[in-house]
Amino acid sequence: GRGIIATGIDTNPSMLSIAVRNKTRQELANVSFQLADATNLPFPDGYFDYVSVSFGLHDKEKPIRDKVISEMKRVVKQEGAIISIDYQVPPPKNVWATFARIIEFLAGGLHYQGFKDYLRNGGLEETFKLNCFAHLSAK
Repeated sequence: GRGIIATGIDTNPSMLSIAVRNKTRQELANVSFQLADATNLPFPDGYFDYVSVSFGLHDKEKPIRDKVISEMKRVVKQEGAIISIDYQVPPPKNVWATFARIIEFLAGGLHYQGFKDYLRNGGLEETFKLNCFAHLSAK
């Protein structure tokens, strides 16, 4: 097979340092990292086969979430895919959802404001619908 080449981004140099340490420890030669802002990705149009974000949208307010998704759409190939994982909305009524809400509350500041906005605006499903995605599977 042709394998996978992965590129990770973050705006926080400390998080990138942790990622590089993990890459080295796991001997992942096919992974690279860049200091970059997801609202202004430093890649050309249609550059990636797949683009993903994992728990990186719930802490952003709607205009920023929309810009991140717009950038993801821009850099993924037309026949590619966007993969996103984040909190379910509405949250299930269980101990894990309660624990997650407490963690988000303790994060405070803009993070918590973004989380409340994410819940108010329907989470991933509504965010992706509003950004012209024809199909969404929320499982």
